[in-house]
Amino acid sequence: MPCSAIRPLDADVVREAARGLWRTTIYPALNIEVGIGKHMPCPFCGGKDRFRCDNREGSGSYFCNQCGAGDGFSLVMKVFRCDFAESLRLVANTLGVTPSSPHPYPRPHPRLPRMDRRRIAFQLEQHGVTLMDRASAVLQAAGGLVTSQWTDLDFDAAMNTVAQAFQDSDRANLLFDAADSLREKAFMEEYLGYGTF
Repeated sequence: MPCSAIRPLDADVVREAARGLWRTTIYPALNIEVGIGKHMPCPFCGGKDRFRCDNREGSGSYFCNQCGAGDGFSLVMKVFRCDFAESLRLVANTLGVTPSSPHPYPRPHPRLPRMDRRRIAFQLEQHGVTLMDRASAVLQAAGGLVTSQWTDLDFDAAMNTVAQAFQDSDRANLLFDAADSLREKAFMEEYLGYGTF
């Protein structure tokens, strides 16, 4: 059969077939070690602790402090030093996808249960109260300390603790705002009939 008669692979078909299978099927079949989402040596540049496969939305995505970021096809291209068409062929071979494979329907995402906004708002608020209490206690204690007896290390540690307390206070306020927003949405949904948000 002449080369011109060979149908190319459909990139969308291969991409959809590969979605969600990078870690479990494709990377192992191609002997590309990506770990389980923690920092590890890069399979391309070999850096000791600079690579992480976050696999966002099942795309095989990764980030390396040296090589940069990309999806599964990008990593295959780097490791095998090939172009996109060849990476498509390698991935298709691991999945048994051929040029005549039908276009798959997108896989449905699992339906999430309806959000209990009031319960989540309560939990956010409780966490915010915990953070605010801790921040208040630290700031109150810091106000009564005698700084003349401190070493430089004591002073640095105290300043870090105070800075953390201010951050906790800011986080608490953000949690309170989020809780208020959730309660408002719950009210609009339940009593005004605005539907889900």
